[in-house]
Amino acid sequence: MARIKGIEEGRAASAFVYAQEGKRIACSRAQKIGEKFFRDEKYASYVQNFSMHIKQNGLGAALTFVYAKRSAQAGTEKNPYNAYDLLYQQLSQWVAHKNFIKNFDKDNSELVYAVVQLNSPSYRFLTREMLALLAWLRRFAEGCMSED
Repeated sequence: MARIKGIEEGRAASAFVYAQEGKRIACSRAQKIGEKFFRDEKYASYVQNFSMHIKQNGLGAALTFVYAKRSAQAGTEKNPYNAYDLLYQQLSQWVAHKNFIKNFDKDNSELVYAVVQLNSPSYRFLTREMLALLAWLRRFAEGCMSED
């Protein structure tokens, strides 16, 4: 029981940090997160819809959608990335940090490619984990955006 509680707390902690980053990019100026600049007021909306995309279309198709919606911008202060870029980056970081996909390197690999290469049990496991993280992220993103 304590192990399950620890796993949930880990998801919640990660989701809280990600939601705070999403809140930061919802302002009028580009915000630096890591080495890149982001700006988009629709982060919370995208997070809320992403779980539904996974449930309706599968994790691979949902990630492909987010991958396709990413910005072609340079990620600079004058041309910042959008909320899809941030969400994709956060999910890649989380998968790499938790080591859910063997040999996945978020800096040198695309998450969507790694996911579609998974065998069925690993794919289903990652889908459940992603939905569990997104449940927390959706709650925190809603809460962060309603604070304003």
